[in-house]
Formats: sequence, C-alpha cells, structure tokens
Amino acid sequence: MPFSQPRQGFRNYYERSGSGTPVVLVHGNPGDHMEFSRVVPLLGDNIDVFTPDLRGYGKSDKHLEDVGNAYSLTGQVDGVIALIDELGVSNAVLCGYDVGSFTAQTIAMKRPDLAHSLVIAPPTLGVGRRSLEEKAVNAFLHAILYVRWVSPVLRCRRTGSVPRLRELGRTRRRSAGQVTNNGVMVELCAVGAAQHPVIVPPGRELR
Repeated sequence: MPFSQPRQGFRNYYERSGSGTPVVLVHGNPGDHMEFSRVVPLLGDNIDVFTPDLRGYGKSDKHLEDVGNAYSLTGQVDGVIALIDELGVSNAVLCGYDVGSFTAQTIAMKRPDLAHSLVIAPPTLGVGRRSLEEKAVNAFLHAILYVRWVSPVLRCRRTGSVPRLRELGRTRRRSAGQVTNNGVMVELCAVGAAQHPVIVPPGRELR
C-alpha cells in the first residue's frame, strides 16, 4: 500500500491515479479517501489525482501516545505538505470540505507554490485567515465533540448514564483551544455506546 515517509512518526496513506494536472482531494471528518471514490472517475484520465488519508483517519497511522500536535490543524497540514513534496507535486488544484477545507486553505496560505487553485465544497466550516487560527479550529472541534457525543446520550436518558455524563460533561466545558482529554472522551463513548455506536481508538476498550 502507498504510504508517505514518516513525519512526526506518522505515515499518510494515499491513492493516486491518472496523469496530467495535479489535483489533491482532502476528505472531511469522520471520513477517508474513499469519500471521493465516485468523484475520481469523473475527473478523467488527464488528471493526476491524489486522495490522502489524514492522520488518524482511514489507513493512515493512528497513534495515541506522545503525539504532540500531530492531530492538530498544523500537524495535519504539515503531513499533507510533506506528502505532496515527497511526490514532487506543485501547482496543484487543492480541494477539500469539512476539516479538509481547513487543511486545503491552510496549505494554500502556507505554501502558495503548491496551490494553482483552491476548491472548497460545503460544508466549509469557515473561510479565511481568522477561521483558520489554531484556537478557532480547536474551539470548533470542541463544539462538534460535545454536541455529537454528550447531548444525544443525555437525551436518551439511559439508566445510570445521565448522572455520569453530566459529571463528565462538566469536565468537557473548557476554554476554547484546550486539548480534549482522551480518557474523558473514551469514557463518554463507553457510557453511550449501546445507544450510539462509536469507533474506539486502537489500544482502547469500552468498559
């Protein structure tokens, strides 16, 4: 399988097809490169298409220990840039949606030599420099996690789950930009798993 060289200890899986104008398609959350499986054939054979998996997604490496900022916007961007450089690509059409829109926009700002043009598909989650600041991105992801995992389980009112989830929820209400505690998220997922199936990170078990 095609992987990039490790950067910050992470390899990015990617698929490549065609030849010609380079196009990089960056997926959203919680997807992977397969989200573009119906798009790639429509682009034709004269396009050099790259569909990477971001760190922690799809077939890319997934680490839980000593990751630093590897999963942050900066880390994801650095990983995709390293892959593009490794493949000798420049002046590409950068496309993305959802978290992929953050990634594609930031690549274009950080390395304009890599971007011929930028295609942002809804949902964009925001456009422009202000929305791409690390603190803003972290605050957005914090809101997604809280609404997606905590609120629905509170509404389901499973026996014994509500008090614990409320307690855990209070530990989740932190200032924008703070990193989510993995242990808290795993326990939140565990309490709500029966009603709301979740993907468990490698090396973790639901108890």
